[in-house]
Amino acid sequence: MLASKGIIFRVVKYGETSIICDIYTEADGLKSFIINGVRKKKSRYPASLFQPMYLVDLVAYENPKRSLNRIKEISSDYVYQSIPFEITKSSIGIFAIEVIRKSIKEEEENIPLFEFIRSFFLSLDRAQDNYFNYHLWMMVHLCHHLGFIPDGICDDRTPYLDIENGKFVSGRTGFIQMDQQSSSDFFALMHLDLKDTHQLKMNHQGRNKLIEDLVRYYQFHIEGLQAINAHHVLAKVFS
Repeated sequence: MLASKGIIFRVVKYGETSIICDIYTEADGLKSFIINGVRKKKSRYPASLFQPMYLVDLVAYENPKRSLNRIKEISSDYVYQSIPFEITKSSIGIFAIEVIRKSIKEEEENIPLFEFIRSFFLSLDRAQDNYFNYHLWMMVHLCHHLGFIPDGICDDRTPYLDIENGKFVSGRTGFIQMDQQSSSDFFALMHLDLKDTHQLKMNHQGRNKLIEDLVRYYQFHIEGLQAINAHHVLAKVFS
């Protein structure tokens, strides 16, 4: 039996009334569950509970021979107060959960990573203002948890981030690089707390450029990374 907090990564309809739900659990990493009858009118659980990025408490049956297990009990761990109702926050959240779920494949406990993701969504929901760079900070710091944060420092001597090799370099090396502005912004975000990300002054063009560069960075460092698309919606929201 698995008892754990969880973060819903993805929900897919299955049959007429059921769903398959990918949940990143605190106790056992990424797991997939089938929940029967949740789309019925008299379902035991409200369908609104099963949404990407939602935080839950669950008790589930475990069978190591099965890729799909069943949930015994599930309830809300925290009810979002602003993310579902504010277009900018919901767009940031949708982008963040897409990046996270496509980057993480671990089927094992990783409490620091779980707490990082959960804390990010709680902070986004509770933020009153100054949250427009939160998703950029999340991508930069997720690199640390996944093991490909860049080496070196970004300064006048090494102002470019070598995307392929994951390090700050002095000049053109023949490898794909971020320009000086994106490299500088990346390095700044590495050393800022989430609550201080508003100190990084960016217009929407710079923000969109850094997102594109970060997505490219992820593509080089996560083998088989599926296409990330939600940043195109973010670009329209921030324009």
